[in-house]
Order: sequence, then C-alpha cells, then structure tokens
Amino acid sequence: MILREESIKKRGLENCIHGDAKRNNKAKLYKIWIGMKSRCYNPSRCDYKYYGKKGIIVCNEWRNNYNAFKFWAILTGYQEGLSIDRINSSGNYEPKNCQWTTHSENVSRSNSENPRKKPKGSSD
Repeated sequence: MILREESIKKRGLENCIHGDAKRNNKAKLYKIWIGMKSRCYNPSRCDYKYYGKKGIIVCNEWRNNYNAFKFWAILTGYQEGLSIDRINSSGNYEPKNCQWTTHSENVSRSNSENPRKKPKGSSD
C-alpha cells in the first residue's frame, strides 16, 4: 500500500511529525522500525543470518522514511503490544507482505512453518 497524498490528508495524517526518536524515550513503533532495518542491514546482529544474509530487505518506501512506515502502521491497525510479521517469511518487509500480530502468534506461526526435527527413535 503506497500512501497517496490525498489518502494521507483524508485521514488527517499530513502533520504527523513523528518525534518518536527522543533520546531516552523512543516509541515502541520507532523501535520496531529500527529493529526491522537492523535485522536486514547490520551483519553484526546475531539474527542477521535469518534476514539480511538471506537477502531480506526493507522496501524503499520504508527504509529511509519512518513517517511512511508509521502511516502504514496506523492505517493497518498497529497498537502497542503488536509485532510486525512478514506474511511470506521468505519475502521482504513491504506493505503487501507485512501484518501486525501479537508476539505469541508470531512465535507460534514461526514454529509451525519450521517444525523441529523429531528426536532419533521417535515414532510417527
């Protein structure tokens, strides 16, 4: 979903200056945005191997524009306590491939997509 200027104005978001990056009080949504980018572009992160190393990127619309990400988040129902989730876990962070879920839903979905190997000698 690319936010068109008329869509932003219609929703009263045109003056949404984020101010979410205050030094000691970063907003949760801002931390989600930073974490998403860091997983994809910071090779020193321990989880980089699951994101950036596999070629997962953040779309151009969001990568350098927190307000674009914030607008999308508001329009798609972001609330405190939700986590960003890629619908296709092999796909990029982009509007058509992301949704908001609780952390436990996200973990549960990840586990069902990547079942652990059964122990040797286990029947089934």
